[in-house]
Amino acid sequence: MKSKIKKLLSRLWYRPNSRHRILFGPMQGMWFKCSDNTGLAAVYSGNEKANQRIYAQVVRAGDTVIDAGANWGVHTLYLAKLVGGSGHVHAFEPHPIVVDELRWHVSQNSMNQVTIHPCALFDREDSLHFELGANSKTSHLVNSSERSDNHQVMVPAKPLDSIVEAIELSSLRLMKIDVEGAEAALLQGATKTIANHRPHLIVELHSPEQDLLVAQKLSDWGYVIQRVDGPEILHLDRPWPDPNGVWGTLHAIPT
Repeated sequence: MKSKIKKLLSRLWYRPNSRHRILFGPMQGMWFKCSDNTGLAAVYSGNEKANQRIYAQVVRAGDTVIDAGANWGVHTLYLAKLVGGSGHVHAFEPHPIVVDELRWHVSQNSMNQVTIHPCALFDREDSLHFELGANSKTSHLVNSSERSDNHQVMVPAKPLDSIVEAIELSSLRLMKIDVEGAEAALLQGATKTIANHRPHLIVELHSPEQDLLVAQKLSDWGYVIQRVDGPEILHLDRPWPDPNGVWGTLHAIPT
């Protein structure tokens, strides 16, 4: 009975579009707006605590970082807090609805050190089909062979290397990558940037195919690959479901 009452109160209080302060965790005090994207995880600063621990270890005031696949901004806001007013966060989000939520959260929390790029990062400049899933976590880029009758829109896609050149980026401390299956294409389009700046990379993987492609690239580039949370990686040439292969979220450490 108590759990049912708690759920009811939660639904009434944290109703869609209601605005609240984050109550717990490293983002305590920041504003968030309830939606299907934020969920109630925002109440306690999001549920990817392992990522946040690495951010806190690696990122310092004045750093420049990239959040690729920013969603509503749970990582963007925390990274902006870490880099402070003297640093900068470049947040990339192609979902046309979610990017509006991202803008709201950045503005509401006065994060002037954040630049929002409403585009996908890819291996070339193009206009690509983007499938709007049931929520932002199931939305993704699709190629011509994967076209379906589901709700799709066209979104701009650009290689990170061309953006970095255009904005004359002078340093890059960390990149967080969560792009729902386009990880290898993003890395391909960021080859020069990664070679020049050697950032730490936090990469969330989404399929066995991407597991192997990403691991091969990071290994070729001389990165040490660890799992953010879970068993030690013993086999870089084995994807999911090998328990000691490459899967989950990776922390690629420059050597």
